[in-house]
Amino acid sequence: MKFEKLFATQRPPIISEHFSWRQSRALLFRLRSIMLNTEGGQFSFGERHDAAQALARLSDSSIEWPARHLNTTLSSSSVRNFWGRIASLQGSQLSSNKLPSEQRPCLSYFDDLGLIRQLQPWFSNEAKRYEKEPKVYIRDSGLLHCIRHRRSLTELKNDSSWGHSWEGFCIETLIRATDGRAKAFYYRSAADEEIDLVLEFAGDRRWAIEMKGESARLGPGFYAAIRDIGAVGQIVVRPIPESFEGEAARSMTLPDAVRLLRGVS
Repeated sequence: MKFEKLFATQRPPIISEHFSWRQSRALLFRLRSIMLNTEGGQFSFGERHDAAQALARLSDSSIEWPARHLNTTLSSSSVRNFWGRIASLQGSQLSSNKLPSEQRPCLSYFDDLGLIRQLQPWFSNEAKRYEKEPKVYIRDSGLLHCIRHRRSLTELKNDSSWGHSWEGFCIETLIRATDGRAKAFYYRSAADEEIDLVLEFAGDRRWAIEMKGESARLGPGFYAAIRDIGAVGQIVVRPIPESFEGEAARSMTLPDAVRLLRGVS
């Protein structure tokens, strides 16, 4: 997706609150320069000669200054360390109290700015959704890969972060496909039965979506989790050339999954 689409409706609240329109437009322009385009359903690896400097640019005045404006204890090294930490935890549960104290404001700051997603857990008791730890994702795959110093798909697939990178990329794409018609969660039971993405549409209609590699098998925990949440539909999204019907869940390409979800009302 193009970075400016993250800000298509309004300026991020945190920018609107602290900066004038001219300042915020300049800030967003500079933020856009550090983001790498993931348009067209492809991972971005920042093949431009300056892509490797993305992390350094995260700590320049376009982000470092407004971050310090909100928290005077932040330094360039703290911001860089924060991004490295979040990249290594892509798709993992994290609460701000597990971060160094000076970095804790960064989590909500960059979430408000639209660079990080905190995916809340699904519970039938809505109050509990805010008591458990969210999963954190860097929303732009190109930025994630630059921070992780992964410059090609082959290099990424040989890395332990491949699964979480694919998961985060799919989650962002599928949430956008609902065009605000669904709430997004993940699900994990006390027995560690898990669903990567739960999309809850009107009328408590929930879709369970799992992200897997080309031939990775679904475990029994996925089917138990489907029953737990009362899903009305379930799919598995894989990096495959064509969708196919599985025994209990349809395996789909990402574009096919997007088309399917766009048709869910």
